[in-house]
Amino acid sequence: MSSEEWTAGWSVIDNAKYQSLGDDERNRLLIFMASHSLLTLADYEIPKRVANDSVSACVRYMEDRSVDARSISIYLNNADPNFDLSAQYSFVGADIAAYDALDIVCFATGAVARTAYLHQRLSSPPEPVILATPNVTVEALEKFRRMLRMGIVRAD
Repeated sequence: MSSEEWTAGWSVIDNAKYQSLGDDERNRLLIFMASHSLLTLADYEIPKRVANDSVSACVRYMEDRSVDARSISIYLNNADPNFDLSAQYSFVGADIAAYDALDIVCFATGAVARTAYLHQRLSSPPEPVILATPNVTVEALEKFRRMLRMGIVRAD
């Protein structure tokens, strides 16, 4: 699938098609959704920064496979709450759209980190990376579709 196809045609990808994509195609789609979800975090300074940094780390890996997998997974397993994605949920409270955006960023980060760990043959990835299988990250597609239907995000 070319980048034009997944940018223009991602919304017609059903769950089965998503799961059948190659790792790179699926990761590009997840990064696309995460990038478009970042605007939802505009009112939350720290979550926006952490999510943006995490997505940037994913993009760097997709452009340069020598980027260390741990520089991606650090956003999923960081002792410092100012750099850990899971700690950012407490800042957004009951804002469902911001919560979903963080979920999408977490799914993208986990999937890209999983690919990086496998590609670099690193052992002992953090649990969120182990769990970021296509059967789990497909939920990002559902969350993004819902946000799109509600007019919260745009896919152009």
